[in-house]
Amino acid sequence: MIELLDKEFIVLILQKNQSLFDQLTSKLFKCYPKVHFFTATNVAIGLDIAQREKPEIIFLENSIFHQGQQQFYQTIRNHELTKDIPIILLLPENFKFQNQHQLLEFEADGFLRYPYDEDELIVLVNALLKIKSIPFRRNNGIKNIILQYERRIQELENELSKRKHSEEELKVNIDKYHSFFENSIDAMLLTQPDGTIYAANPEACKMFGWTEEEIIRLGRNGVVDVNDPQLPLLLKERRDKGKAKGELLFIRKDGSRFPAELTSAVFYNSRNQERTIIIIRDITERKKIEEALRKSEEKFRLIAENTGDNITVLDLKLNLTYVSPSIIKVRGYSAEEAIHQTLDQIFTPESLKKLMQIFEEQMALEASGSADPKRTISLEVEEYHKDGSTIWVENTMSFLRDDSQKPIGIIAVTRDVTKRKQVEQALRESEDYIKTVLDNLPIGVAVNLLDPHVSFRYMNDNFPKFYRTTREAIEKEGSFWEAVYEDLEFREIIKKRVLEDCASNDLEHMQWNDVPIVRQGQETKYINARNIPIPGRDLMISTVMDVTERKKAELALETSNKKLRKTLESIVETIAEIVETRDYYTAGHQRRVAHLAQAIALELGLENDRVIGLYMASAIHDIGKIAVPIEILIKPTKLSNIEFSLIKTHCRAGYEILKDIEFPWPIADIVLQHHERINGTGYPAGLKGEEIILEARILTVADVVEAIASHRPYRPAKGIEIALKEIKENRGTLYEPVVVDCCLSLFEEKGYQFPIL
Repeated sequence: MIELLDKEFIVLILQKNQSLFDQLTSKLFKCYPKVHFFTATNVAIGLDIAQREKPEIIFLENSIFHQGQQQFYQTIRNHELTKDIPIILLLPENFKFQNQHQLLEFEADGFLRYPYDEDELIVLVNALLKIKSIPFRRNNGIKNIILQYERRIQELENELSKRKHSEEELKVNIDKYHSFFENSIDAMLLTQPDGTIYAANPEACKMFGWTEEEIIRLGRNGVVDVNDPQLPLLLKERRDKGKAKGELLFIRKDGSRFPAELTSAVFYNSRNQERTIIIIRDITERKKIEEALRKSEEKFRLIAENTGDNITVLDLKLNLTYVSPSIIKVRGYSAEEAIHQTLDQIFTPESLKKLMQIFEEQMALEASGSADPKRTISLEVEEYHKDGSTIWVENTMSFLRDDSQKPIGIIAVTRDVTKRKQVEQALRESEDYIKTVLDNLPIGVAVNLLDPHVSFRYMNDNFPKFYRTTREAIEKEGSFWEAVYEDLEFREIIKKRVLEDCASNDLEHMQWNDVPIVRQGQETKYINARNIPIPGRDLMISTVMDVTERKKAELALETSNKKLRKTLESIVETIAEIVETRDYYTAGHQRRVAHLAQAIALELGLENDRVIGLYMASAIHDIGKIAVPIEILIKPTKLSNIEFSLIKTHCRAGYEILKDIEFPWPIADIVLQHHERINGTGYPAGLKGEEIILEARILTVADVVEAIASHRPYRPAKGIEIALKEIKENRGTLYEPVVVDCCLSLFEEKGYQFPIL
C-alpha cells in the first residue's frame, strides 16, 4: 500500500461547492492526519491567504480558476513567497480537454477529477511534496512546457509503480493468510462484533457438521449456547481488551453441545471496519478425562498427599494432569511447577527412550484385547532434579480406566532409589577406587590400629618416604617410633604428645605441624602429620605431608623481615633526629608522643604489628616541618594567620616525603591525618570519624596531650592536668572517645608518665 506521510503540512483550498469541499477535506484528513488547511471562496481571499500562510499545495476549483485565471497565476507566480507553490486543479466529473494546447493553458501542476479517488490523491500529493514545484511560464515555449509536463508525468508514474508493487506484496500476504485460514487444524470463524459470521474454515465445518453457508446463515447465536454464562463475560472482555480467551459450550448440527476452548481477537480490515477472528478447539476428550479424574480423585487424594512416594497421572498423550505434593521431596519441584513439564524435561534421553518403548508395547497390548487390565509395570529410570543433578527412581505404572475398562490415562507411583543405586555402585567400585586414589595422593596416607604399637593395615608409598624410612622398617608392629625418630629424648616427647592427643578424641589436637625429622649428617626435614579416627572401628587414618620447603621459606622470610624491620627502625630514628635538630624547643616531642601512642594502642588491644607501625609513624609525625622556615618554628610569640598556614602544610609535606617509601605499615597516611579531627574541623582534608584511620586518631590524642603538657617557644608548659582536661572536654567532638578513655585510664588509673629523654 502507498505509504501515508506522517508529517505536518498546510494546504489552501479554493472551492465554492460545499459538498465537494467536505469530500476533499474528509479524504485529506483520512490520508494525512496531520494536515492543516485554509479555505477561500474567491481568488482575492485565496491570494491573500497564499501570501500570508505559504501553503505547500493549493487546490483550485475549475470554476474559480476560469473567473480569475490571469490575476491568480500572475500574483502567485510573480510573488517571491508563493512562486514555487504547486497548484492542483479540481475538475468536474465530465470535464474533458479539447486538445493538448488547452491542457497546457491551465498551467497547473496536477489535476484531480471528481469524485476524488484516495489513491490518486495520495500519489499526486506525495509527488508534489517530494519534488520542487516547477512553475510554468507562457514565455517558456510549448516545447519546454511539454518537457516539464513529461517530467511530472514520469514522477507520477513512478509513484503509481510503487503502489502497484505494494499491491502485489499485499496479494502475496493475503494468499498466505488465506492458506493458513483454510488449512488450520483449529476451527476458525471470521465475524463482526454483532455476531454476524462471514467466513468459516473447513475445520469449523467439520467440527460443527454444517457447511460454511449454513454457519454464515446461522450466525453466532446459532453455533453458541447463548445460555452459557461465560458468553457475556467473554464478549465484555473482548470489547474492553480487544481480545478474549476462555471456554464456551457450542452446538453441533445434531443438536449436541460440546465444550471448546476459544481465543478471539479484534482486527480491522482494509476499509478500517472492525472485525473479529475466533479460534475454537474442541476439548470434549479433555473434559471427559477431567471428569474421570474428578470421580477417582477422592479415592486416593489422602494417600497421594501424605505418602513419601510421588503419584503422577498422565493422559494418553503423555501430558501430566496431576502431580502429588510429595514431588518436591523426590525432584525438588513443587507440584505446580512439575505439572507443566514435558517428558523430555523429566527424564534423561536414555530413560525416556526406554519409557516410550514400554508405552508403545503396552498400547499395542491394549489394542490386541488380550491384556490384563489389572497389570502393573515397574522399571528404574533416571530423572532430572531441580538442582541440576539426576536421580534414580523406581516407577510403578498402571492404566486408569473408565467404566467400560477403556484406558483413559496412566497413574505412576515414583520412589526415589538414588541412594540405593549409589550404595550399589559404591560397593562395586569402592575398593579399587579408594586404593587408586590413596596410592596416587601427593601426601603419605596409612591406616593403622589405635594403639601405642602403631600396627599398620595399609600405607601408600609416600607414607614411609616422607618419614625418611622404608615400608619394611615400619611395617613390623611397634617399630614405627624407633624407625622414624632417632633421637631418644625427642622420640619420647613426641610419642607421649601424640598418644595423649589421640586419646582426647579431639580432632583439633590430633594434628602436629612442623615436626622435625632428623637424620645424622643430613639436612633436617619437616612434616605435618594428622590422625583421623574411623567411626565405629578401632582404626585411624594417618596422613603425613612434607613441608620442608615451606618451612625453609618461612625461616628465610622471618630472618629477612627482622633485618628489614631493623633497617626501617634505624631509618625512622635517623629521620626523627634530623627533624628535632631543626626545632630544639620541641626536642624529644616526637619520641614522647610515640611512647604515649604506643601505650594507648596496647591499652586498646591492637595487634603487635600495628602497634609497631604506629610507634614508627609517631616518631616522625612532624617530619614535614622540614619544609617550614626555622624562624617560624622557633618564634617565641603567637603565630600570624599566614605563619600558621605554613605550619599546617607540614602534614602534607610529611606525606609527600614518606609516600614512596615501602613501609609495611601506612606510615604516610598516619602522618598525613594526625591533625584531622573527628568532627571534620581538622586539616589538611577535613576528614570525619572513621574516614580517619585508627592509628591517626590515636596519634592525634597523644600529640595534643604531649603538646599541651610540654614547653613551647611561645608559652611555658601547661601541665598534664590541663592536657587531660582538653581531651575530656572534646571527647567525641574532636577526639575519638575510646582513644580518649584509654589515655585517661593510663594517666589517672595506671600512673603513666612521659619518659625522661
